[in-house]
Amino acid sequence: MIESIHLGVVEVPEDQVYTFESGLYGLEEYTRFALICLDDSLPFRYLQAVDEPGICMLVGDPFTFRSDYEFDLAEGDVASLGEPQSEHLAVWVTVSAKDTLQDATMNLLAPVVLNVQKRLGRQVVLHNSGYPTREPLFKEGR
Repeated sequence: MIESIHLGVVEVPEDQVYTFESGLYGLEEYTRFALICLDDSLPFRYLQAVDEPGICMLVGDPFTFRSDYEFDLAEGDVASLGEPQSEHLAVWVTVSAKDTLQDATMNLLAPVVLNVQKRLGRQVVLHNSGYPTREPLFKEGR
């Protein structure tokens, strides 16, 4: 059971708890996060700090909203994720919801990459990628 100020008390299977050796940017002291799914039909999850009920963020599947999103992981990032095969990787991006979901943005510059096999996670910065930190979730014509 994990306590969350935003989600209440949530039962989270152990296989949905990830260790982030370096934490997340701005939250380096927290290294264990649970990936919480409240609705399988939606491309969103919550990333909840296991040891701090007040730290919970909305993450989204970037490929649902931007099919051309792609990047290569640096060697150091691959090593910190346990040298995973590509089929063992999951990519999420933090989502900042404004007043409505229509106005929400996603951080494509610093995705959260998970090794689902070894339960390791890392937030990476895609230097020189041109990706923004505040990409509109919904763009006209997309």
